[in-house]
Amino acid sequence: MIEPRRTASSIESTGVNVELLLSYAKSMLGIPYIFGGNTPLSGLDCSGLVCELLKSVGEIGTMEDLSAQ
Repeated sequence: MIEPRRTASSIESTGVNVELLLSYAKSMLGIPYIFGGNTPLSGLDCSGLVCELLKSVGEIGTMEDLSAQ
């Protein structure tokens, strides 16, 4: 089943500080794109960036936690 997309208002209802999340995302500008990258220190790919952002707000654990699901 496809889950509905979260809107800005539904994200805010989770208690996530959207401005802080966006600020953190902007701070990652300039981090190199590395295929399969999953840390800001070595580089990120698109899914690594999303995972890093979700970790920053406590929505997910580590990449290892995700791969176990």
